[in-house]
Amino acid sequence: MSTQPVVDVGEVRQGIAKGEFEVINTSDKKVTILTVVKTCRCTDIALSNSDVLPNQKTKISLHWDTRAMRGKQSNMVTLIYSIAGDDRKYSLELFVRGDVMPSYYVIPDVLEFSRKKDVVKNVRLVSHDVKLPIKINCVTCSFQGFDVEKLSDHEVSISFAYEKWKDDTGIVPFFGIETDCETEKHINVPIILLD
Repeated sequence: MSTQPVVDVGEVRQGIAKGEFEVINTSDKKVTILTVVKTCRCTDIALSNSDVLPNQKTKISLHWDTRAMRGKQSNMVTLIYSIAGDDRKYSLELFVRGDVMPSYYVIPDVLEFSRKKDVVKNVRLVSHDVKLPIKINCVTCSFQGFDVEKLSDHEVSISFAYEKWKDDTGIVPFFGIETDCETEKHINVPIILLD
């Protein structure tokens, strides 16, 4: 069996990306695709034909749900197949990859605070698509020394009180924004504390 092992869907918006593999039976015997193993529930697969005669092709269509993804992503599916007259099972790994553009982003996408003084910073939520209005439902931060407040449907304020900060967890602090966006309901914004 042979194919182009990677389908690159390029730059896609959060949603459903579609791709297709074309698999060729390069043997002189019938190949039967027994199953397709997915590494993620985010991928749906459809085979045009599970029995592939010598020198024939079959198409594997996939729908890749990228709604909860951002940035460069990849996913693998594995074909498990047999060759007529051979008791062994074989596998063929196929990959789909793409650069997922989020429905919205926050400005700034990382917050930096000094460990030595109290600071207040604002964060705005911006949509890539003006037809897709996005509102902040609520904001949360459970780390000592930080307080967050929703200022409007698109802006939050986060304050840092250095005398209240206690770093005993070893966890990088962040705050969460809950939105009404269908494709991505929650985003965490990392916080960096500078000396």
